[in-house]
Amino acid sequence: MASIVVNGDTSGSITLSAPAVAGSSVLTLPAVTDTVAGIAATQTLTNKSIVATQLTGTIAAARLPAGSVLQVVQANLTTTLSWTGDTTYHSILSASITPTSASSKILVQCHVQLASQSSMANVLILNATRGATTIVKNTSGGATDFEGGWGCYGGPSFSPSGRLTMMYSMNFLDSPVSTSALTYAISAKLDNASNTAYVGSWSLNNDAANITSLLLMEVAA
Repeated sequence: MASIVVNGDTSGSITLSAPAVAGSSVLTLPAVTDTVAGIAATQTLTNKSIVATQLTGTIAAARLPAGSVLQVVQANLTTTLSWTGDTTYHSILSASITPTSASSKILVQCHVQLASQSSMANVLILNATRGATTIVKNTSGGATDFEGGWGCYGGPSFSPSGRLTMMYSMNFLDSPVSTSALTYAISAKLDNASNTAYVGSWSLNNDAANITSLLLMEVAA
């Protein structure tokens, strides 16, 4: 194999080695003052383009622009829930997500089908938590002051079954500052223990339901 040795200006040398080939090949050098790029060298390329179909591998999350969605987790309620006679929170849905960066935000979205007996004294209250931390909650439990929570105020029945029904949607951008697994959960309670709460169903016989879901999205900061 033929080689050409080029001595450095002050010291050392560079050896250009020709590969063993069956035929002849031509390597054309550009007529510009420039630096040759190596396949293993750490260099910055400028004024270059690569056909997208020739790209492989993945882009590190840290290289994506702010606002990019890095991962999505979803949980759906597949059954109907109901309870009567207490005002404690009942679990509806939960989902876990592990952020890839401590600076990431978690966009929490939930869509909950709530229903209750028709009563002017009844309120259904939702609560959203991250682990043991409450991120959104009805602070007063009253029928008119929700302060970041949600309520289903009883009144005239909106369905033939005699239940007051409502579909709740919530969006909340959380800043957990963590790369550990995080569990987000949605729960609900009655303000009036004498009534009955229904989740995921609005008909009298629990035979008609809308989707109740919890969606978590990691968003690059």
